[in-house]
Amino acid sequence: LDASTFVVLMQLTLVFVALGERYILKKASTVKIWCLIFLQVACVSLYQLSNSDGRQGSSRSSTEPPQPPEKGVHAGSPVPSRFCVGLVLCLMANVSSAIGNILQQQFMQAAKTDLSTSIKLCYQHLIGFVLMALVTLSQRSARERILL
Repeated sequence: LDASTFVVLMQLTLVFVALGERYILKKASTVKIWCLIFLQVACVSLYQLSNSDGRQGSSRSSTEPPQPPEKGVHAGSPVPSRFCVGLVLCLMANVSSAIGNILQQQFMQAAKTDLSTSIKLCYQHLIGFVLMALVTLSQRSARERILL
């Protein structure tokens, strides 16, 4: 996926969060929120479409011979397999991000109501930092970059 397509697809996280709140947390979003979400998705999508129209003809000069299709792409197939894999991975990232946001909101609402929000957030950030440090230290290349 190119960067602009990735950005457009990541806007779907907001839609997935709104749907998750509706069906998991049983909280209905207002019409204003849905309008704002779809307006943002539409604006980013329109920008992507207008940007891709200008790049279509400029990617290859007229004297270059046409490139053979990539491995795994059938002749005449409009969608390369690498694009499909990127699309699926991006959508999976959207769904997992939305589920994480929904679970965080559920935790903030349900966990010890007498505990202040700042302390709950501190615990979450502390756990996240420890997990990131452990993942970083478990990778040899990351350890070498940090130590050198």
